[in-house]
Amino acid sequence: MIGEQTKIGPQVNIAHNVRVGRQCLITGQSQISGSATIGDRCWLGPNCTIRKCRIGNDVTVGLGVVILTDIDDHVSVFATASHGAPESRPEPPAEAVLATSVDSQAFRQGVEVERMIRRVLDLAPDFQLRDDLGMIEVPSWDSLAHVTIVMEAQKITGIRLSLESMAAIRTIGELKAELARSAGSKA
Repeated sequence: MIGEQTKIGPQVNIAHNVRVGRQCLITGQSQISGSATIGDRCWLGPNCTIRKCRIGNDVTVGLGVVILTDIDDHVSVFATASHGAPESRPEPPAEAVLATSVDSQAFRQGVEVERMIRRVLDLAPDFQLRDDLGMIEVPSWDSLAHVTIVMEAQKITGIRLSLESMAAIRTIGELKAELARSAGSKA
């Protein structure tokens, strides 16, 4: 059973007895089997595998992650580059949001996001990042790099973006603006 407003990418295999909640995004080449249950508003990254388990609501699963055990609500699961083992981190509680001005917080987040983008895209130090740059202008920014950028931005800022906003982001400026907008609505 597939819930309302759930979007499924190309070459996704969903086996029998699988239940997928509402407003999920399941990206290309994912595998879901073994009577797995996926909650509402989940985002499953490319090449992930989910078998014989329950995934809670509002869960983000990163690129190539294999999940064989239950995952609680509001958790991001990703594979660490050094070990390849899945690592789960709960979303930070609302009380953990720093009591700083939105402008200075947005500035710091913008700097952190730019550092992360340089690292993910392996850009030369002299490459000038601008807010209008996106996939078209930066050759190493392909669809997998885009997924990584959005996942890493959520991780470093502690902000969870909606599926719609993740899919709509096309440039560095749009990513920063969406993070700032989401931070403002969280406060």
